[in-house]
Parts: sequence; C-alpha cells; structure tokens
Amino acid sequence: MSMTAAILTIARITLVRLRRGRALWVGGLIAALPVLFAVAIRLSGGGQSPRETLFGLMQLVLAVMPGLFVASAVGEDIEDRTIAYLWARPVPRGAVLLGKWLALAPIVTLVVLASWSLTEVVGPRGAPSPASLLGLGLGALAACAVGGGLGTIVPRHGMAVSIVYLLFFDLILGAMPVSLANLSVSHHARLIGYEETMALSGVGWLVGLGALWLVIGLRRMRKLEA
Repeated sequence: MSMTAAILTIARITLVRLRRGRALWVGGLIAALPVLFAVAIRLSGGGQSPRETLFGLMQLVLAVMPGLFVASAVGEDIEDRTIAYLWARPVPRGAVLLGKWLALAPIVTLVVLASWSLTEVVGPRGAPSPASLLGLGLGALAACAVGGGLGTIVPRHGMAVSIVYLLFFDLILGAMPVSLANLSVSHHARLIGYEETMALSGVGWLVGLGALWLVIGLRRMRKLEA
C-alpha cells in the first residue's frame, strides 16, 4: 500500500470512529463557551464583551481541542496495540499519524472558526475579520500537529499532556516578551488573529511549528516500531 493510500484509508477509519464517539459532542460544547459568554454579557445589559476577552477565550478553546481530538486518537491506537496490528501489514509507519491529523485537524479548525464567527456576531465587531480567521485557522492546524506529536510521546496520557502543554506552557510562553515566544503557537495565532500584525512572518512560524511537531511524531513512531 502506498503512503497516500494508507493515509487516506486511516483518515476514513478515523472519521468513522469519530462519528461513533463522543468527542464531537464534547468539542461542540467546549467551542460554544465563548459564544454563550458573549450572549450572556449582552443579555445581562453589560453591552458587548471586550474583544480581547473573547479572543482569549478562543485561545483557551484552541488549547483544549487538539488534545481532545488528535492526541487522544493517536494515543489510543498506540495503547490499544492497534499500531502493532497495522505494522504487521504493509502500511507505511507514518501513515497513522498523518492520516489522523488529516482527518481530525480540519474538523478542529472548522469548529474553532465557527465558534469564533458566532462569537464575533454577538461581540464587538459583528463579523470576524479575515485576519482573525487566518490566525485561528492556522493556529488550530499547528496546535493539532502539537497534539499529534505529544500523542506519540506519551500515548497513555496524550490528551491530558497536550492540554496541559498548550494551556500552561504554550500560552504562557507566547505571552512573554522574549524571542522564545516565537516557539509558541498561541503567540503567532494572536499576532495574526487579534493584533493583525506580522501576517507573513506569523504564517511561516505556524507552518514551521506544525511541520516540526509532525516530524517529531513521525520519528517517535519509527522508534515505537523498532
């Protein structure tokens, strides 16, 4: 089986398993929190929620979703020995990680963008800006690569470790006024999506960080096979 065929096959299987599980429902509830917050502020007579607060809530959502979807899916296959079964067949070793990322990362991205769009409708702008959609969309794809990589490193606790990493390390590092902040996905997502600056540079960093974490995950898969 070729690499492309294996990736597409695993992506299809992943989507079937996703429809049968609860991750979509849980993810939808989490993604609805910023929207509900903006609605609650408006209904209470408090006016419109500050956009900075709303974007901050979206970054919290962005920190949780990759662990819930990608890291957990990768870790479960490793822990359940599904990986060992696949490796006994002519399936390229990196197809599992790439197939799951291909299937789940776009879903996470669409859920995040839908949540932000609805939040902006009842928030200060009335509609999301192209820059905010670009920043959050690329940030979601890169964060899913982080979740996939961490899922191969600590498969038993992949979801928890991914959430902790993105929530307490990536976000904190990204808020620091130091050059190391460039290693943070949330930093560049915020620069593009909220501050609407350094678009080209931020896009390059997000693509690079996502690719780096996928490479880390692929190298880990090779070590697991050995």
